[in-house]
Amino acid sequence: MNALLPSSSPVTPTADLDGSTLSLQGRSSAAAPAIPRRIRRLFGVYRGKARIRIAFRNVLTGRIEGVSNHQTGVVAQLGRLKSAAGIRERNPFSFSIGSTPSEIAANRLGAFSTFSAIPYNFRGGYLAQYWSFRLNGKRMIGRLSDTHQAEALAVNSITSLRDIGLGIVTPWPYTMRQNTRITGTVTRSRIKVRIRGWDTGLSRGFLIRVNARRRR
Repeated sequence: MNALLPSSSPVTPTADLDGSTLSLQGRSSAAAPAIPRRIRRLFGVYRGKARIRIAFRNVLTGRIEGVSNHQTGVVAQLGRLKSAAGIRERNPFSFSIGSTPSEIAANRLGAFSTFSAIPYNFRGGYLAQYWSFRLNGKRMIGRLSDTHQAEALAVNSITSLRDIGLGIVTPWPYTMRQNTRITGTVTRSRIKVRIRGWDTGLSRGFLIRVNARRRR
């Protein structure tokens, strides 16, 4: 089963979900563009719950051999676009949506993390943009366009059980596969989205339902 897994564990940022204190975060040298008022109104922290459904797939037969259901707290932050070395995130806004930091740190089953983009300070400044999405009114539609797994910067992940051999099973952060989808609605008071996809090894399918309300 080890061959079905990503070649390396995802990198977990050492920061809150907004990425504001990432140890590798770089500083922007690009002039910030004017932000439309309707977008600025969305900026803030949203908290709520996430319901997670994970399907276990046998990659040899293609059959689903089991399903697990989980629930975690969720923290979402919407804010200004990230940038590094003059390169700016190409989205309406920047987001992080995931289980609470304590649940992620504890490897709670179903715990997940998503970041639209993160700036790093290597290569003279490097912007890893993960998600590409658009906002039509309050409707959000997008996909995970780059995992950045090749650079060992895969931070979009979901925790499920992994058999490491000799009958030992342990929680493991599975990297979300490219083209994982996000759809739903974003308003000044509420975020309600679905995140649906597979891990990079095609052994875990997942559906995450996020329902969070504005806190500040």
